[in-house]
Amino acid sequence: VDPLGGRLVTGVSMDDYLVIFKETATYVVAGSGPNDLGQNDNYSSPQLLSSDIGCRDIKSVRQTPEGIFFMSNKGIRFLDRGLTISYIGSAVEDNNNDRVLSCEVLRNSDEVRFVMDTGKILVYNYFFKRWAESTAPGAIDATIWKNSEYVYISTSKVLLEDPTTYLDDGSYVSLKIRWGWVRTKGIQGFQRLYRIALLGTYHTNHRFTYR
Repeated sequence: VDPLGGRLVTGVSMDDYLVIFKETATYVVAGSGPNDLGQNDNYSSPQLLSSDIGCRDIKSVRQTPEGIFFMSNKGIRFLDRGLTISYIGSAVEDNNNDRVLSCEVLRNSDEVRFVMDTGKILVYNYFFKRWAESTAPGAIDATIWKNSEYVYISTSKVLLEDPTTYLDDGSYVSLKIRWGWVRTKGIQGFQRLYRIALLGTYHTNHRFTYR
């Protein structure tokens, strides 16, 4: 591989390609390779895909049916199956300087979860294309157990996610939801908003505050 891009970080297979991530560059190798007799080798030489985007954290690389997620030197990126790299981490770019300790895909919920060294979990729903954040104090790793159950490991415990409860290790956790400005008609079609109704369902006893 060309020396451009620094050291080799990792390689990932996707369709007919081998994607090679270096520190600040990305390459691909195409072809199906030789047969059992070593004949008909049609591997290409590594082709430069990006000269300024590579992979910073090896544990951030995870493949989904749509492509590959990874933490680059410029934030969380996505390499789709058409070999196009896009920046999907703009909503959580405040965490770009943090190190990724784990990245796992929860296919039952269409989520990719990045455990960061700051105790945060960055959650990307690749169906709705939306980000969320949660906390995992002391987390050092995470994994998928029995192909579906999410387990994260802290400095003192191993915790299994239980979808039937709304407690976090026995404690209640406050949830905050924030959305953008509600636009009506703009300046020329000025309107006032006097009342907002929120529709929802109580799953447990709790207090809801709106401000």
